[in-house]
Amino acid sequence: MGYGELSEQGPYYIGGVLRHARALAALTNPNVNSYECLVPGFEARVNLSYSCGNRSAAVRATNHSTALSTRKIELGFPDGTCNPYLAFSALVMAGLDGIINRIGPGDQLDIDV
Repeated sequence: MGYGELSEQGPYYIGGVLRHARALAALTNPNVNSYECLVPGFEARVNLSYSCGNRSAAVRATNHSTALSTRKIELGFPDGTCNPYLAFSALVMAGLDGIINRIGPGDQLDIDV
């Protein structure tokens, strides 16, 4: 178990999503209004990073329970106007690229920004 008590592949999945986040934005944030809410100070996910407790990070690894089956990764940047089928497919492909190529997510953002 690593950071956030994720599995061995969890950080690599996060690394793939963070590496491809700018390209994913074309599918997850398709509307001009998708970017209107991404301003600091309004509980928006404006930092392209990951964390367990920081709510401004784009990816959060939640570990509210001790059961391994309830561990999850929250992605905060997809907008409600996106096509969920395209967004989910693109997120899975980006995460699998991170797992296959062992892309590390970098340092976690545990400080209050």
